[in-house]
Amino acid sequence: SEKNKGTEYISQLVFDLKGNLDVEKLEIAWNKVCQKYGVLRSVFKRNIWGDQFQIVLNDVYYQFNQIDLSASNKLEQEINLKHLANNARENSIDLENGPIMNIMLVKLSECQYQFIWTHHHVILDGWSLQIVMHQFMNNYHNPMTNDNDEKERVAYHEIMQHLLTNKPNNESEFWSQQLQHINQLIIPSKNQQVERHAAVDNILEFSLSEELTKQLIDLSKKYRNTMNSVVQAIWSLAQTALTGNKYICYGVTSSGRNVSIPNIDSAVGLFINTLPFLIE
Repeated sequence: SEKNKGTEYISQLVFDLKGNLDVEKLEIAWNKVCQKYGVLRSVFKRNIWGDQFQIVLNDVYYQFNQIDLSASNKLEQEINLKHLANNARENSIDLENGPIMNIMLVKLSECQYQFIWTHHHVILDGWSLQIVMHQFMNNYHNPMTNDNDEKERVAYHEIMQHLLTNKPNNESEFWSQQLQHINQLIIPSKNQQVERHAAVDNILEFSLSEELTKQLIDLSKKYRNTMNSVVQAIWSLAQTALTGNKYICYGVTSSGRNVSIPNIDSAVGLFINTLPFLIE
């Protein structure tokens, strides 16, 4: 079987549920979501030549891994919750045989639970995540609703067909031409060359002052651009100043939903793509 290596592509959503929760009803609501969206019932197998294929299974039922921490104090609960979430992320997910997700429901008190959903990124993007959670909650609060609408399934199928009809050779030629001036990667702060396939996993967080934020908003309005465009322009200028390069290139994530397919906005799957953004 083929299992994920590392946690780079493992996504996890954690949230609290409060009130008089019907756990059995909640589990049924979740599995109704999985029946509606085939990608949640997928496995990924390889043929004898090494090509990988997505297979949507007809019938999959996910049982919640229920854990009771209601007898523990608040500090013990916090420690145990962090441990459970970390373990869920670090446990291997079997892409070939499944399941490709794990759901834990942790009881903290009679009226409070924590829901921990861990899945492989190969099945969902952030856009789809919101759709799934909305459908999940709707199924729980309106269990008698019979949702047999096929529009999302049809949209997903048409998106996959569109991707399959694209010609890889043409795409390769296009990007080779566009990126012909990019022949090395440079660490901006040290001006040192690095290997082309090197990767560094790091997160830097900082906050802008209220005054500076207002100035950026005013700037974007003045030139009729989005805040995203302003931030990317600043980032490009910073890279130019630090590296001295004439050409700046970095990855920009696209939703992948800019194709003229009906109901593409409500389709569930992994449609995002990271494209090189080149500035001279």
